Amino acid sequence: MPKARQRTSNVNLAEHRVALVVGNSAYQSVPALANPVNDANAIAAALRKVGFSEVLEVYDANLTTIAKALKDFGDLDGEGPNSPFAEALSKYLTEPGLEIGLLFRKVRDAVYTRTGKQQEPFTYGSLPAQPFFFKQ
Repeated sequence: MPKARQRTSNVNLAEHRVALVVGNSAYQSVPALANPVNDANAIAAALRKVGFSEVLEVYDANLTTIAKALKDFGDLDGEGPNSPFAEALSKYLTEPGLEIGLLFRKVRDAVYTRTGKQQEPFTYGSLPAQPFFFKQ
C-alpha cells in the first residue's frame, strides 16, 4: 500500500519552510516509469539542503493518498474562506496605480505577515521594462 512519509531536517532556521513532493512511478494502465521516484527523492533532498524544515514525500500514491497529502499540506493555508495569497492578491489587484512589481511585493508581505512568517510567496517570470498596471 502506498504510504506518505514525512521527514524533517535538523536545519535550524528562523523561518519554517514546507514542501510537498510527489513521485509516482507505478500506474495501472502503463508500465512503471523509471525516473519519477528517483526524481522526487533528489528534489526532496535538495529542498532539505536549501533549508526546508519539512518535506512531505508521497510515492506511488493512489488518488486517496494524494488527496490526503494535499489536505494535510494545505492545512499551513489559513482559516478563512480564501487562502492568504488569494486574499492579498484580490485586495491589491484592484488598487489603482499599483505597478505589477510592487503589487506582488505587497502580496508577498501580506501573506508573510498573515501566516506568521510560515508562507512566503515567490514570483517567477520575466517582465518588460515598461510599467504595467491592472487599474490606473
